[in-house]
Amino acid sequence: LTIEERGPLPRELRPLMGKWVFGCDVCQDVCPYTGAAREMDDPDFQPKTVDNAFPSLDTLARMSEEEFRALYSGTAVTRAKRAGMARNAAVALGNSQDERAEPILTWMLTNHDQPLARGHAAWALRHLADHDAKPILEEARRSERDRYVLGEITWALENTSKSDQRGSNGVHSLELRI
Repeated sequence: LTIEERGPLPRELRPLMGKWVFGCDVCQDVCPYTGAAREMDDPDFQPKTVDNAFPSLDTLARMSEEEFRALYSGTAVTRAKRAGMARNAAVALGNSQDERAEPILTWMLTNHDQPLARGHAAWALRHLADHDAKPILEEARRSERDRYVLGEITWALENTSKSDQRGSNGVHSLELRI
């Protein structure tokens, strides 16, 4: 779900994603062949750098296309594409139950260049801040031109009741890692 779904994630599944941004580690955990794999010293199988191996959700949300390409070129992360990673970061921020996520999501909703990220930021703000997000969402609706994003904003404004189920993987820190 985190990387194979190219478009908008179904709203009913977003809370269930919890903190997941990129899911290859799950594949490795459940793969029956992983247990038999040997460690390798081959440089082609070693990390390029560990400096940005665990980017914050804020970093993933604000990363430019050039930064994304420079950091992840030649890795499996590019399968998710930058828009998908930003979308997933918005969902994880919304599921974080951490009020520090609100300014990041507000920035995403009003400034991100990808409609997919802006739309998911609208959902995430509603999921995180509920009624407190209403003025932010109303302001964004006045300036937004993308039909998909407007649909997400409208849905968020019409559903400010915290009635959706929070995922059991919800976390309480913005130090979420992929």
